[in-house]
Amino acid sequence: AGNPGIEELPGLVVSIFAVLTVYYLSRYVEQEAEIRETIQTKNDRLRTFRKAIEHAGHAIFLTDTDGTITYANQAVESVTGYSRGEVLGENPSLWKSNAHDEAFYREMWETILEGQVWDGQIINERKDGTRSWVDMTIAPIVNDEGNVEQFVAVDTDITERRKRKERITEQNEQ
Repeated sequence: AGNPGIEELPGLVVSIFAVLTVYYLSRYVEQEAEIRETIQTKNDRLRTFRKAIEHAGHAIFLTDTDGTITYANQAVESVTGYSRGEVLGENPSLWKSNAHDEAFYREMWETILEGQVWDGQIINERKDGTRSWVDMTIAPIVNDEGNVEQFVAVDTDITERRKRKERITEQNEQ
């Protein structure tokens, strides 16, 4: 006649596996929803940052550690006269005016390669050949180990402000 509970054992084992499978699948679905929500939140933040950079009133561009431009926002054209497409893959020396000596540029590069922010005014040459004064900040972007990976530059054309200042100075001298 045998043991009456033994024949129900396979069904019980299958039921336990089914319950565990449902439990782990439900946890998986919950975790997937949490991950999807986290990714969506981060993507929303990235879109906001991108919009902020694109609509900033200052020229913003990224370069690699050799100075090759990898990104430029729309305002680069108003500051340099070059379109975004013309500057991508180029070096910012494209608008170098030769108004500064090599020591000026060497100090700039030494500063940013050491991981420090460089801030100053520089005379650039626009695409049409005219010179412009630019207030420039260059900041290194470092990785988790503290090594410089790229640079971000923010440029503001201050030519008109400099011209006004010079006119005021001339008027005061007269």
